[in-house]
Amino acid sequence: LFATEAEKSVGLLELLMQEYDVLLMNPPYGGMTAKAKSYLRDYYERTHHDLYAAFIEQTVDLAKPGGFVGMLTSRTFMFLGMFQKVREEILWDDAVPKLLLDTGLGILDGATVETAATVIRKNVMAGLSSNPASQVCSFCRLDYFNTYIKELAFLESFMHYAHNGAHDLWYRVMLGELSKTPGISYYSYWASPSLRALFMQYPPLDRDVAKKPDQPKIADVKGGFRTLDDPRFIRCFWEVDTEIIGRGKKWVPFAKGGDYAKFYSDFGLLVNWENEGEEIRDYATLKGRSRSLDNEAFYFHEGLTHSYITTIGLIAGFGIRYLPPGIIFGHAERAIFSIRTDQLWAFLGLISARLFLIERLMLNPTRKWEAIDGANMPTVVEPSLRLELQAHEAYDILREINTANETSTVYIKPLILQVLHNYNPEEHPIMRHPFAEQFRWADWPSLRKIRSICWENIKKELKQDATAMQEIKPSLRLLAELAINREEETSKRIEELQKQIDEEVYRIYEISDEDRALIEKEIALRKGEVVGEAEPIEEEGLEEAADGAGVLTIDINQQVRNHVERLISFYVKQSVEEDPDGIVPFDESFEDNLLRRVRGKIARDFGEGQVGEIEGEIAEILGKSLGEWLLRDYFDFHVSLYKRRPIFWQLISSPIGRTKTPAFSCLVNYHKLTRDTIPKIQAFYLTKVKQRAEFEKDRLFVELEEARATKDAQKVRRLEKAYNTAASTFDELVNFEGIFATIHNPREDKTKLPANPKWVDQR
Repeated sequence: LFATEAEKSVGLLELLMQEYDVLLMNPPYGGMTAKAKSYLRDYYERTHHDLYAAFIEQTVDLAKPGGFVGMLTSRTFMFLGMFQKVREEILWDDAVPKLLLDTGLGILDGATVETAATVIRKNVMAGLSSNPASQVCSFCRLDYFNTYIKELAFLESFMHYAHNGAHDLWYRVMLGELSKTPGISYYSYWASPSLRALFMQYPPLDRDVAKKPDQPKIADVKGGFRTLDDPRFIRCFWEVDTEIIGRGKKWVPFAKGGDYAKFYSDFGLLVNWENEGEEIRDYATLKGRSRSLDNEAFYFHEGLTHSYITTIGLIAGFGIRYLPPGIIFGHAERAIFSIRTDQLWAFLGLISARLFLIERLMLNPTRKWEAIDGANMPTVVEPSLRLELQAHEAYDILREINTANETSTVYIKPLILQVLHNYNPEEHPIMRHPFAEQFRWADWPSLRKIRSICWENIKKELKQDATAMQEIKPSLRLLAELAINREEETSKRIEELQKQIDEEVYRIYEISDEDRALIEKEIALRKGEVVGEAEPIEEEGLEEAADGAGVLTIDINQQVRNHVERLISFYVKQSVEEDPDGIVPFDESFEDNLLRRVRGKIARDFGEGQVGEIEGEIAEILGKSLGEWLLRDYFDFHVSLYKRRPIFWQLISSPIGRTKTPAFSCLVNYHKLTRDTIPKIQAFYLTKVKQRAEFEKDRLFVELEEARATKDAQKVRRLEKAYNTAASTFDELVNFEGIFATIHNPREDKTKLPANPKWVDQR
C-alpha cells in the first residue's frame, strides 16, 4: 500500500501490532472481491461472510482487556442468523455491548443501509470471569424517528435518561435477558423480561428444527421447493384447461408467496406436476440441484402456511392461513403441519394472534422469516376450542366474499348480483377448479348477517312505505353501495374475530396488562401509526416516529365504479366464452355482437324493461357509454384484473387514443386459439373491414377529383381531409394484414439463440 513511503508502511505495521484503550470505526459495507473473500476465509473464520463483521472481530482483538470499541455499522449484526457467531462469541465471550443506538435509516449520507451506533467493551478475561450474562447495556431507540431529528431526539432523551435513569426511548437491559431468546437470535431490547421468558416456559412449535429434542413434538415447520424456472413450470389457474388441473393430472395447485392474506388465501397458482413432477426433476438434475424438491413427503397435506417474505412495516402481521389438502408449497412459503390434525384450526387461531407476531419479531425483525423462526415460537400444546371456532369462522367469511372475485377459484358472480339476488345455497362456483368442487357454504350467524345486506330486504323496507304504489326497481348505484356495505361488514367481523383471538391468546399465556400495552404500541410503531405518550422532547420540528402516517381512504365513487366494472366484466366473460370460435370483433357489427350480448345479460338479471335505465346508470357512473367503455377501457381493466395474464387478448391495428379509434380491433379467447384462428380473423373479419375501407377510399378519391374539376375550393379541402383519413385507415389495415401474415407463416430467418437458452426464449 505504501510502497513508495516505507516510513508510513512501517508505522502502520506498528499500529496494528499494539493494543489500545479506545478504537473507533465506520467499516465498509457491501460486496467483497474474490481475493478479499479468500483472505477472510483464511484468517477470520467466524466473520468471513461479511467484511464489517470481520472489522468488528479485528477491532476487538486490537483492544486491551477492558478497552472500548466505538463503531457505526449496519444494524444487521443485531438479528441476522449469519451474525450469530458475532453475537454469541465475539460480543459475548470476547466483549459485550455497553451502549447501542438503534438509529435505522438516514444516518449515512446517500446510503440506504440501516445503522446502529454501538460501544462495546472487551472482557477482562475472555469467557471466564467476565460473566457477560450479568452485564448491562443501554439501548436507545431512534429507528422510527424522522431522519432529520434523530440527533435532536437522542440528545434530548439522553439528558433526561442520564438525570432520571429512565426515558421512553431508552432501555436498560441485562444481557442475560437477551439470551433467553433462542441462540441470542436478536437484540430484542424493547421486549419485556416476561415476554422473553415465554421462550423458556413453553416448548417450541417444531422441536426438531429448533434442535430441542427433549421438548414435546407439536408440529413440523417446512420450506417448499424451487422450480428453478418459474415461467416454465408455473401458471395462473385461469391460463390452463380445467380438465387437466388436480392431483394425478398435469397441473396441481401451488402455494408460492403472493399478496398478503390472513386466515384464507385462494392459492390461484398451478405447477406442472405431470408424472410426479418428472419435468421439474429432470430440469433440477440438469442444473445440478437435485435437492430442489425438499420435504416432498409433506406435499398435498392439509396444514397452515405463510409467505417467506412478509409485509412488516405496511401491515402488522404475517399472513398465516389455512393450507387445504391437494396443494404443493414452494420455496416462498413456510408450511406448518400439526402432529394432531384435529388441532389445525386452533393452531391457525393461535399463530394469527398479535402475541405470536411480537414473538416472531423478537426472533427476526426483517421481512424474511425462515423456518427456524417459526420453529422456535413458544407454543401451548393444547390450544382452546374457542380459537378453533374463531379461526374457522374467519376463514369461511373471507372465502365467501371471494366468491365475488372473477379471478378466484371459487368465483360465483359479482357482488352486485349477489346483493341483487337472494342467497341461494344451491349456487356453486363456476370455475371447475378442485377448490370449487370442494366448496361448501358455511352457516355462521355473522355470515347470515352479511348475506342479509341485499336488495330483497331493502325492497321490503321500501314497500312498508304507504306511498310506494308502483313496482320498486333497484338502481345500479344502490346495489353497488350494498356491495360495499357487505365488504365493510366482512372487514368489521374479521377485525372483531382478530380481537377475540388476541384476547383468548393473552388469556392462555397469562399476558399482563403492561405487556399487552407494549405489544399494541410495538405493532402500531411498525405500522407507522402515532402511538404512546407525548415525548418530553419539545423542540420545534420534532415529529413522532410515525412521521407522515395517515389512514388511506378510498373514494366511495371509485368503489362504486369498481363494482360496476366487475359486473360488466362478468357479462363480457360470459359473452366471449359463448362465442363458438372465440373471436369477437369491435367493428360496425359490434352493436349486433358483443354489445347486444351484454345487453341480453343485463335483461336476464334486471328485466327487459330495465336495460335502458341500467345502461344510463353505467354511463353516469363510468363517465362514458357502455359501448365506449367496452371499446376503449375493457381490455386494460381485464389485464389488470387478471394480473397481466389475460384470458382474452385484444388485437388492434393501432394504439387506442383519445380521438383515434383503431381501424380494426377484436377480442380473442385464449382458450380457443387454434392454428386456424389467424386465418379466420383474416378471412371472416379483417378482409371485410379492409374491403369497405378500400371502397370508401376509392369513392372519396372520385368525389375529390370531381370537386377539383369544378374548382370548388371549400369542397376540395373537405374531401381532401376525408380522403387522407380513409387512405390512412386503409394503409393501417394493409399493414395489419401483413403483420398477421408474418405471425402465421413460418419465417425463413430463424431467431438465433445462445448455447443454453431459457425456456421462454425457445418458445
